[in-house]
Amino acid sequence: MRTLEFTRREMEYLIDNCNFSEREEMVFRLRCKKYTLEKIAEKIHVCYKTAYRDNKKVKEKIMKIL
Repeated sequence: MRTLEFTRREMEYLIDNCNFSEREEMVFRLRCKKYTLEKIAEKIHVCYKTAYRDNKKVKEKIMKIL
């Protein structure tokens, strides 16, 4: 999957307006830093499927406001 490429201003706008949960925001920030889902799962102590599901929710929320 492609990593997210946003400017800092765009990231802050999305964080302020997408209503991410705490974990979704962590996933979003780490994806913007080009972390893989495997590394994100390891870093936030969840299984890969949970990180995948959170990433999917993040993308859905972003698409709603764009």
